[in-house]
Amino acid sequence: MKMADERNPYADMLRLPHHQSARHPRMSLLNRAAQFSPYAALVGFDGVIAETGRLTEAKAELSETEQERLGRKLALIDEALRGGLSPEITVRFFVPDALKDGGAYKEYTGKVRNIDPVEGAVVFLADNGRSRGRAVRIGMIAEIRGEAVDETDEADP
Repeated sequence: MKMADERNPYADMLRLPHHQSARHPRMSLLNRAAQFSPYAALVGFDGVIAETGRLTEAKAELSETEQERLGRKLALIDEALRGGLSPEITVRFFVPDALKDGGAYKEYTGKVRNIDPVEGAVVFLADNGRSRGRAVRIGMIAEIRGEAVDETDEADP
């Protein structure tokens, strides 16, 4: 055995236990692997690519006939409100995109609280049935449906 020790000056260390630092705890395999993960040189670039690929719609301009039909429906809603009713309607309206041209069409169904001429909006009742809820600008409305206004669709050619 002496001969093996002469050839390898570190032979006495080969059988010692592996050193564990008290100051630096052993790193988990997950953290060790993370050191070698790909480096994102362009931080936020993935978000820019995703935003560029997100589609938006253009706001459709209503024809005169469609504008007149919406005006009649709003008049019927206003008449019902003056009679003490809160008709339930569904509005399809345009929401402009905050980041790029265009936007998206959304629908909202609820009971109408009032039509606000100052704000130019249809105001719905909140979930509690008394206070002001969502407001939808009249200029953004593309379609109104509901029992109180559906008869105007049947009267149009």
